[in-house]
Amino acid sequence: GLKRIEKNDVINLLGLGVILPSIDVWTDVYLAVKLHIAGHEGWAQAMLFPGYLNMGFSFYAWIKYENPMKTPIQALKTLPFVFIQFYPQVRALKVITNGCFYQKSDV
Repeated sequence: GLKRIEKNDVINLLGLGVILPSIDVWTDVYLAVKLHIAGHEGWAQAMLFPGYLNMGFSFYAWIKYENPMKTPIQALKTLPFVFIQFYPQVRALKVITNGCFYQKSDV
């Protein structure tokens, strides 16, 4: 059955599911900007290509999980996270908060 998330699991989820992916995305963007400024537009686009793919997959996941046809206002609140490439981390934070505040009576 369901159980509360342990302290070590929260630390792992925060580190590997939120902090590390965020740093990875934003360092890629930073490097792409530096490459573009230095005149290496092709390399800059190559650095951003995985981010474009991530955005596409995140948009698909957003449609599937946020269900914008049924709850448009709630879904639109999370849409900006897709475009700043933070949506997977938002979902990880949702798992963490749901697991931390889970009570036995919630079953």
